[in-house]
Amino acid sequence: MLPRTPGRPLGSLCLAAFLSFVPLLPIATAASSSSSSKSTLPKIDFGAIGSVGVVGSFGALSLYDPSTPPTTYDSTASTLIARDSAGELTSLGATNTGGLVSAVCQSPGGPVYVGGTFTSFDDVTVSNIAEYDPTSRKFTPLGAGLDGPVLALSCNSTTVYAGGNFTGPVGATAGTYKGHVAAWSIGASAWSPLPFAGLNGPVATIAPSLDGNSLFFGGSFSTSFQNGTAGTRTTTNISLVGNGTVFASLGSSLTPISLNGSDYVASPTTYESGFGRPQYAFCPSGPDGVSNTWLLVDGTDGSFISRLYRPLRVRGIRLGNTFYGGRGTRNFSLTSIPDNTVLELTYASNASDSTSTLATCQANCILAHDPAVPYQDFLFPANWTMTGFELNIFGHYGAGAGLHLLQLLSDGAYDYAVAANNLSPCTAGLAASTESTVSTSGNWTQESVYGGIAGTYQTVLYGNVPGGTSAADAPTLTWTPYLVQDGQYEIFLKTPGCQAENDCSQRTSVSVVVTPTGGQPTTTTVDQTGKQDSSVSIYTGPLVASDQSGGGVIVELGLASGAASTVGTTYHMVAEMITLFAASTNGGATNTTIGSVGTITAGHGLFEFALAGTGSFGDAVPAASTLDATSTLTNATGFDQLGFALSSNAVVNSIVSVGSDASTARVFVGGSFTYTSTTGASSANVVEYSLGTVTVAPNGGLAGNVTSLVQLDGYLYAAGTFVATSDGTVTGLDGAARWQYNTTGTSWTALSSSASSAPSVGGSIVALGLVNMGTNDSVVAVGGGGSGLAFFSPTSGNWNSSAAGFFLGNLTAFGSATNPAATNATVYLAGNVIAASSHAAPGGSSLSANNGVPQLSPLGFELNSTASTSASTSAAVATSSKTARRSPSATKRSLLRDAMNMMIPRSSPSPSPPSLIERAPAAITTSLPSALSATTTGEILTGAFWKNGSTSYMLLAGRFVSAAVQNVGLYDINRETLKALVGETIVGTVKASAIFSNIAWLAGDFATGSGRQGLATYDLSKSAIDESQPGLSGYTGANATVNVVIQRPGFDSTIVVAGAFASAGSLACQSICSWDTKALQWSSLGSGLQGVVGSLAFTGSNSQYLLAAGSFLINSTTTYLAQWNYQNATWTIPGQASDLPGPATAVSADGTDDAKIFVAGTSGASAPYLYHWNGTTWASINSGGLETGSGVQQLVFVPLTTDHSSNDVIEKDRMLLVAGDLTINETSTSTALFDGETWYPYLVSTSALGGAGVVSQFFYSITDFSLAGRHHLSVGIVILISIAIALGVVFLLVLIGLLIALARRSDEPAYPPSQPRLRTDQSDDLRPKHHPTALLEAVGAATAVMLDKKGGDEKRGPPADHDSIAGPMSFDGATSWDDGDAGPETGGVARARYSFHGEHVGELSVSAGEDLVILEASDANWYLVANSIGQRGLMPASYLAG
Repeated sequence: MLPRTPGRPLGSLCLAAFLSFVPLLPIATAASSSSSSKSTLPKIDFGAIGSVGVVGSFGALSLYDPSTPPTTYDSTASTLIARDSAGELTSLGATNTGGLVSAVCQSPGGPVYVGGTFTSFDDVTVSNIAEYDPTSRKFTPLGAGLDGPVLALSCNSTTVYAGGNFTGPVGATAGTYKGHVAAWSIGASAWSPLPFAGLNGPVATIAPSLDGNSLFFGGSFSTSFQNGTAGTRTTTNISLVGNGTVFASLGSSLTPISLNGSDYVASPTTYESGFGRPQYAFCPSGPDGVSNTWLLVDGTDGSFISRLYRPLRVRGIRLGNTFYGGRGTRNFSLTSIPDNTVLELTYASNASDSTSTLATCQANCILAHDPAVPYQDFLFPANWTMTGFELNIFGHYGAGAGLHLLQLLSDGAYDYAVAANNLSPCTAGLAASTESTVSTSGNWTQESVYGGIAGTYQTVLYGNVPGGTSAADAPTLTWTPYLVQDGQYEIFLKTPGCQAENDCSQRTSVSVVVTPTGGQPTTTTVDQTGKQDSSVSIYTGPLVASDQSGGGVIVELGLASGAASTVGTTYHMVAEMITLFAASTNGGATNTTIGSVGTITAGHGLFEFALAGTGSFGDAVPAASTLDATSTLTNATGFDQLGFALSSNAVVNSIVSVGSDASTARVFVGGSFTYTSTTGASSANVVEYSLGTVTVAPNGGLAGNVTSLVQLDGYLYAAGTFVATSDGTVTGLDGAARWQYNTTGTSWTALSSSASSAPSVGGSIVALGLVNMGTNDSVVAVGGGGSGLAFFSPTSGNWNSSAAGFFLGNLTAFGSATNPAATNATVYLAGNVIAASSHAAPGGSSLSANNGVPQLSPLGFELNSTASTSASTSAAVATSSKTARRSPSATKRSLLRDAMNMMIPRSSPSPSPPSLIERAPAAITTSLPSALSATTTGEILTGAFWKNGSTSYMLLAGRFVSAAVQNVGLYDINRETLKALVGETIVGTVKASAIFSNIAWLAGDFATGSGRQGLATYDLSKSAIDESQPGLSGYTGANATVNVVIQRPGFDSTIVVAGAFASAGSLACQSICSWDTKALQWSSLGSGLQGVVGSLAFTGSNSQYLLAAGSFLINSTTTYLAQWNYQNATWTIPGQASDLPGPATAVSADGTDDAKIFVAGTSGASAPYLYHWNGTTWASINSGGLETGSGVQQLVFVPLTTDHSSNDVIEKDRMLLVAGDLTINETSTSTALFDGETWYPYLVSTSALGGAGVVSQFFYSITDFSLAGRHHLSVGIVILISIAIALGVVFLLVLIGLLIALARRSDEPAYPPSQPRLRTDQSDDLRPKHHPTALLEAVGAATAVMLDKKGGDEKRGPPADHDSIAGPMSFDGATSWDDGDAGPETGGVARARYSFHGEHVGELSVSAGEDLVILEASDANWYLVANSIGQRGLMPASYLAG
């Protein structure tokens, strides 16, 4: 039994009372300032708990905002996001599944307009264009919308100009719009054609001049002017390639057939965002990469099957390989449907030379993997007809197979009578083609006829002609087929037989007129009364490619003269299709000339439209209502003439206007083209135009497609697929570069000198924009690469890694503010979004309060993309991309799901207490996987604060790599740097950490460099490994794992570790063990806990009880919570073992009240639970709280500055903080506060993969704060108290000394131990009297202890009947001093028989067996002593032995 503690000297009590009052002053001040906070979140008292850190498995972390709950994004749709001046991201709405936003513009002070390819926005039906009102936050359609994709928008206060690949508004009168451009009147809410009618190809960009006098259009169209200088035109026999080069293929004259309308299936496609859809390869509008490439699952074979259900006269297939990440398709074969024939394919033996020797393959064809070969054509046997095909892929390059281009080729150019059959698979980009067109007059009806193959049908047009109708009055049909190249052609008219349609008696003859542009018409009469399908030749001769000036051909079908002579009979004219066969599939016929093109000059990709006056440069003629830009124009402006010098396959993607008048105006043009001047100077993909002058870009331009341009402060910024300049002198551009155009002699430069600082969108940027960051402007880059948003700071010359926040997805459009220089402007982003948050925090975050409002500050370092692997065989397996996005209602969270299943014990025989030889039965679960699922960037799971002098640090640990730091590091809070622990190697996962007396304790599922398992200690003050503890050993067949490390409050030398292990050193210690830092030895807690322990907490007066949560056996009973009593050294179960429904993952007690215990876990049905113990019974308190799929990682109480409503569960001045992966009210959150009745979501996190993140730990610097210690004093009282303290401190010290002296002179009985005693008790009158000098000595001793920082620094101690150390630490045979003994000499050494824990200032806590130096022994009851490290203080004399 331990002796009772003698009564404390009164001076010590008074001093303690005085000092305990002083710390309340700053707390009261903080409380008063926080009262002005307007935050709706519960107000945590950060002044009481100090600095706070938040760590877990997340890439972004933000405070919960009730007004804007967390957004769940659909990555299969395109989402519009607003970014305000503070960097906050707000989701505004999304398109239909598969929708694409290509352009965004803002009307000054008004709505936002969004264009692309979609049928709805935010569930509002629209057609490819929509209006968003920031005030009402609603989307509305623009009339009936546009009938094709919108690629470009330009807005002013009155008009929205739209460009793209459409004809005009839905339902517009035929012929009103000539295609690809339209104008929306904001005031009239109506569509109208532009005064120049339209353009003959897709429009990719529209840019106004700064003075508002001109609109500059760019795209893949051509223009014709009569005032240009005619040049010599030579056929180039090309197909468009995305990087601006030309490529002659084996099937150059063949026309791609659209697969978009086919019934297709592909398997197995990748789950990587932006690569999983085969249609990405049908028409890749951009470079090989996100949303332009189809990938299979890495390492697998696969197939693509397409069925069109109509007969196709096909000649081949065009395949373009992918080079994304080194991937590519290698081996393939092609099977025809419906006959299931594996086709023999013919191809050019040299893939880069279409004139090389032809070769064939069948069962095993090889696709080239050469970046110089954008695609290969493989030809089918002649006259082959099919309804579909199957492409089998069974070999790959690199990690897996994929395709950048997939097109079926017809056996020539074609033009169907039914316009819907003429859909072009691709109007811009790689292997682009232009749709053939058809028009009709008169009475035509659409019918389905037999297709020639069983089960197939073909749509045709029937012209119904009443008998007696003349040829002039009969219906007509006009085909305008698109010719890819010049050459010798034969044109055939295909007519379905009349027998299958049973209309032979109504068939008649038709007249077909073929008119080559610039040539003479040829007329052929065709008899359509044949019973079988027929193809009749109607023209043979030269034709010029349609995109050349004077090129193309028109075929008109009408009634033959006298072919409807019988009155009363209705005759049928039938129109199915025309087919144009070239003499050579690879473009062998060149330099074709038909007639004379006179002085007409062709322009490519550029057109200027004068909005006012004579345009921006003063050389334009005001547009007339009869102007038609699809035909030959006059008076080309200087800007139009720039198009004369661009390559014929030019695609202009971006135009930037600079300068406010004609003398200063400049226009920069970027895209995929080559500019060649009359003197031979050339510029690739970028060129500058000013009045009458063209300036080539430095270094010959950029060696790759330019997707976007933006100008800022004399610099032109360019983005695209280039990595170097055209002359090769500047490399490493990675798709982004700038040119200081105002300074002569400059070159292109990269946007960062450090490759490591380049954003992940590098090489796949689709749009650039400007945004004002408050102090200076930044250039915004949006695109693919998974993290599609980046900010470049021109001031620093580097990418700003924090400005973008956390973004996961592929952006396709950016809408700049109407005034980019405005500091309060909002910009808009759009694309396929997986996750977005304003605050990226991949390494964790600190949490504090600013004027009472909580705020997060991300830690200043990044995590690498790969984290270390686990040392244990039970390491968690990374989640697949299928489950990367998690829905609160459908998918289980990553936190502890697998852990819960593994923690449920299986049935086993009743075990006996394990020893070093006989460990726990194998049937008992003894291991926990990583508490959180693995991510591609790792995760920081635990942290602790440490102060070294004036420098504050965070110890951060988990499973991560950051530069040279792996799994554990020390973070300098002020410098924002992370450094490794010198000499320490951790391989695996650190799950828990703590710092006690400069020693860092690391626990988890890992191995150290020296071979220790699950537990490591490190001396931070010495920067050295500390291995003072004998290592842990796991159960048979498993490594030792430790899940929690905790220090017993008031017993600083007692540290408890728990997890799943069998022994500590030579001591049998099942899953929980106690370490004495002074005795340097392990001790077991009874027979331990057979199973796994995941959480610990102390409760009771003076930490009498230790709570252990997990899944283990006690007396052969599965138990989820147990309580260790330090007084009687026994394990007990609060209530019954069956009271809790499943394994417990977290436990906490409300202060020292052992009748208020809270435990969380998961039941067998994966349902979370939260239970409360009131000292008698357990009760669930999760009503309306945690929903299915939630996982709790931590429970901890936090003090509040503002009370909540009173209830019987949790006191009103505190709340229970619950951390993990939670779903509350169908809202994903990572941290929530609970007041006993109501849940308050607090922190929301997003994982690095885009799903809901997990907070694993909420840790703070003041670990011994008191929940009951909050006081609030008025400012006046605080000031008065401060003055009183300042004036009275000297007098108070004297008074304390006098009180101490008086107390020592009083007759105070001593309380020596009852056992053991070495002599009989003596009467009080034999007690020696105090010496006369004792008064001054006592005053001096107490004052020294109070003023000495080394003295009495331990925490509040245990009760008087605290347990003693038995066994080898016992002193039963030693002597002790008692009343009547002579006592020790001052300066002598004594040994503590029992542990003593000081409860007041001036007392020194000591451990049993500790040697002490006697400094003052004049008082028989209390001695002034010093320990081995120089700490001094008072302790009872009866606790000492001689």
